[in-house]
Amino acid sequence: MTDKSSGAFNASYAEFTNGARSAIRGLEGLSSYLRNAALTLDDVDAQLAARLSR
Repeated sequence: MTDKSSGAFNASYAEFTNGARSAIRGLEGLSSYLRNAALTLDDVDAQLAARLSR
């Protein structure tokens, strides 16, 4: 590789890496939200079942 192509590659790689890390953080946040939503819905379901069985 030449110095110019190497520099262009490094810049593109850095941009890709930053974008990938940002996407991973977003997916981790979404995962946490969905996990909490599932736990909440499970709790609501259990409470409804308990009240209906009285």
